[in-house]
Amino acid sequence: MRDGGSSSEIDPLELRPPSAYSERMLHLEDVLQHLYDCELNVTITMLWDGGFDFALVSYMEWDEAGTPSDHLQSFGNPKPESITQSLWHSCKTAAKLAEAIHKAAIDKYPVYAQTWARPN
Repeated sequence: MRDGGSSSEIDPLELRPPSAYSERMLHLEDVLQHLYDCELNVTITMLWDGGFDFALVSYMEWDEAGTPSDHLQSFGNPKPESITQSLWHSCKTAAKLAEAIHKAAIDKYPVYAQTWARPN
């Protein structure tokens, strides 16, 4: 019990061996370093109520990347010509951000996949 709660409360984090979570999880700092080592760009944005958005482009390439909201389909007046393949990816939690960026880089860049893809 971390916060001095009653003895009947069990914190699931205390039941897990310290290395069990870290062995499965990619760390964001590692993924970012791998991208950097492969000379690949990433832009990450976050809104407190919208999760995390990222694109495998430099922020200096906004003209070709657009913004995450540029690729939302309007519910009231959809315009099919404005719905293009988005460079933006999204995930709801910080805990999933590293894995999401890693998977997107594997799909987009063979040089990244050859070096950093993990066997299943």
